[in-house]
Amino acid sequence: MEINKNTFIIKSNCHLSKPLYMKIRDIIIIIILTIILAIASINTLERKPEIESIYLSSDIDLDFDQLKLKNDHNFNSTESNIYLIMKVNNLTIDDNIIVKWKKTEDGNAQKVVQEDAFNPVQDGSGKIVILMVKKNNRYTAGKYCVEAGLNKSNNMISEQFSIESD
Repeated sequence: MEINKNTFIIKSNCHLSKPLYMKIRDIIIIIILTIILAIASINTLERKPEIESIYLSSDIDLDFDQLKLKNDHNFNSTESNIYLIMKVNNLTIDDNIIVKWKKTEDGNAQKVVQEDAFNPVQDGSGKIVILMVKKNNRYTAGKYCVEAGLNKSNNMISEQFSIESD
């Protein structure tokens, strides 16, 4: 055998080990882990819009922790303002929020005295505030209920409250 000056022969002591065979158990573990990761990523991406909670207050500057503590549902007719404060999550501009203010009349019959329907102006989560409108610069005394719902759902969140006359 003739060797050219420019030819190098490298002799290696490297031996290939047995071919790698995956056991059935290993394959099943990989498949299960892949399924778990797929489910976790789908759940993270699929966030449903929701109205998490609603509060009534005459002070719109309170944060949610303060609103939970100050959960007073009795107002007077000359109260400065009565606000519905909603904590919302994952809303889009395509979502529709419906709020109904109802007054209890003669027993248990309720009459809608104000209805608000709107779409958010941007996507996201946070705080939405709606004002109960006064008539002749005062609220009419009585027992009330406010309901808030999302996307024409029958699942309305409601709060009872009362307005006392001065």
